[in-house]
Amino acid sequence: MNLEILDLHQNKIEDEGARAIGENNTWEKVVKLDLSSNKINEKPTIISLCGNGSWKDLKYLFLKDNQAVLEVTEALKAIEGVASKSLEKIDLPGASFEQVLLQCLKLNKSESVVELPLSDNGYNALHAGIIGLNTTWTNLQTLNLPRNSIGAEGATALSHNTTWTNLQTLNLEGNKIGAEGAAASSHNTTWIHLQTLNLRYNQIGVEGAASLNKNQAWPKNVQIRYDH
Repeated sequence: MNLEILDLHQNKIEDEGARAIGENNTWEKVVKLDLSSNKINEKPTIISLCGNGSWKDLKYLFLKDNQAVLEVTEALKAIEGVASKSLEKIDLPGASFEQVLLQCLKLNKSESVVELPLSDNGYNALHAGIIGLNTTWTNLQTLNLPRNSIGAEGATALSHNTTWTNLQTLNLEGNKIGAEGAAASSHNTTWIHLQTLNLRYNQIGVEGAASLNKNQAWPKNVQIRYDH
């Protein structure tokens, strides 16, 4: 009952062993659980591990390098299922999430999320997909995601968001979004207060730049930064 750390990484517990651990309801003091690299193949196993309601002091949950591949909605469900309000890091198969983003996804009041500083975190399309699915950050003004790797898929996911009506600054510098990602961004009609869009070092080319200039919903004086 006083267990605080359980480190079983790089074993072969597979789904049966992981499910057994996920059903535990006595480790109320556990702070760190590491089941990475354990041949867990099934997505429901990952989600159920994250949903254990007894682990309310959990700070670190490591499930990376397992074979289960989560879709964006499944990864978000896993994160939201964690009962702990002290969570500092969670490593899911395919993506790792740090405290800043976790706080905004799980704990902060939606109206208090005004700025997201997420530069240089190694974020990929899965991270961008989860961020883009948000429907509560109505006061978000600044989204800083420079020097990550969200790609065209991630830029597309962000462009689909219809909640951030107060967004003023979007920084996607150095994210490998290309012309496809720029074109997807140009289709957004929600960011009506956008002041700065930074797409430098993304190789959007002439095609991507032309797409951005066609957007009629953004203010006419919006500053769009990209490499010529």
